[in-house]
Amino acid sequence: MRTVLLWVAILGSILVGSALEGLHLGVFFQPTAAIIVFGPILSYLILRVGPTNSLPLVSRVLSDQTTVEDTDILEKIMTLGFLSGSVAGVIGLIHVMSNLSDSSKLGAGIAVAFIGVFYGMIPAMLLTPSGKNGRRMESAKSYLTASVLVLLWAFFVVLYALSRTPSPLQG
Repeated sequence: MRTVLLWVAILGSILVGSALEGLHLGVFFQPTAAIIVFGPILSYLILRVGPTNSLPLVSRVLSDQTTVEDTDILEKIMTLGFLSGSVAGVIGLIHVMSNLSDSSKLGAGIAVAFIGVFYGMIPAMLLTPSGKNGRRMESAKSYLTASVLVLLWAFFVVLYALSRTPSPLQG
């Protein structure tokens, strides 16, 4: 129950904070990034534990009764989240860089990059509260820190891209 309350607090804080900034929930839904990030995670989960054993795993996570084998699976899910989120960030930035001459196409690439990295953080954000052992907590902190660094890198690439794009005011 504690894990569910923490998940609600984490997600609720993100959504309420975003709403206070004037963002609508639609900005968090980016299908390309979702496929790139969650496809490998779901594939791994199904291949590793099978479709029928996925729900018992989720139940053990929610009740804070994970086993050593569960911890191994959850760490791999966090790893896949980080790696596929980083891949989504790179794909989005490739899209940005390939469309520097057409500024109307830059937003789609930027969205894939930032939302993809954000999606990659989700497994670590959700699995950190359920981590009774220090190993999973350390892994989650490492992945979240690395994701923030990827976001900063993406931010600077976008700034570079925007500086190379002609402004409508420059005529």
